[in-house]
Amino acid sequence: MTPGLDFAGQGEREVLSRKRRVQIGGAFVAAAAIAAAAVLLLAGPAGAKQFATLHVLEGTVEVLPVDGDSYVAATDGQSLQVGDTLRTGSDGRAEVEYFDGSLTRLDHGTTFELREMATLQGAEASKSIRAHQTSGKTFNRVVRLTDSESRVEVTTPTATASVRGTVFVVIVGEDGSVTIIVLEGEVVVVTEDGEIVLSEGEKVTVDPEGNAGPVEDVTEEELEDGWILYNQCELDQEVTCPGEDDGTTPTPTPTEEPTEEPTEEPTEEPTEEPTEEPTEAPTGGTKDGANTTTPPPTTTPPPT
Repeated sequence: MTPGLDFAGQGEREVLSRKRRVQIGGAFVAAAAIAAAAVLLLAGPAGAKQFATLHVLEGTVEVLPVDGDSYVAATDGQSLQVGDTLRTGSDGRAEVEYFDGSLTRLDHGTTFELREMATLQGAEASKSIRAHQTSGKTFNRVVRLTDSESRVEVTTPTATASVRGTVFVVIVGEDGSVTIIVLEGEVVVVTEDGEIVLSEGEKVTVDPEGNAGPVEDVTEEELEDGWILYNQCELDQEVTCPGEDDGTTPTPTPTEEPTEEPTEEPTEEPTEEPTEEPTEAPTGGTKDGANTTTPPPTTTPPPT
């Protein structure tokens, strides 16, 4: 099997279950040994073949038809069938919408092959979806399964992943390592050494040899990564885009600066100047009140 992340069917489960597995939510997510891949799959005997619809989101998106020998430019809305391989350029992004409503979105520089899409015989509403990712990043949203026969599984040469409704991101590094970030649901990583449970908001990285690293919390920086934010904010509108008001926090009203009341200066009571009592004029004077000086009386000398 080519290294990668696969979505496998019921017929492969017994063989794959002996290999190293990564379980997601009610299911398993697998990490690749040499060149990892991301896979979705629903178990059960294959029945009628189904199709998917391709949506060109932006930039260069190409398709290698199952019966072709070279890539051709993709057309928005075209049907995809089993065996088609998608490739996005350094500026390209695309979405694969499966027949059950599940979807896989491809980031820049991603290669993704559709390997199985079918409804299962004898099981109403059961289906099988299998794909193979060899490079780049994918954002996967799996519709929650309601019947016991369906399984969504992700397989690689050393692991199997089954999904019963979850949202996760798979990043295939240039060195062949795989990082799985769980945004919704639960992941149980099963290796030869035991199980590692990944809850929502956690991640794990599997190296090219298939060794799972420690479980780590997804950081704020990773949640604000351009690829995750592009899906959750711009396309699905599940989170508030940076710089946008989510409408839950009212915009504070500017506080009006209090106007300082002018302090009234106390009015100083005018001091009443003491009124000088008029000095009573000496007795005598003219009739009109004008003061005159009375000459001293003339003394008449006695007669000699």
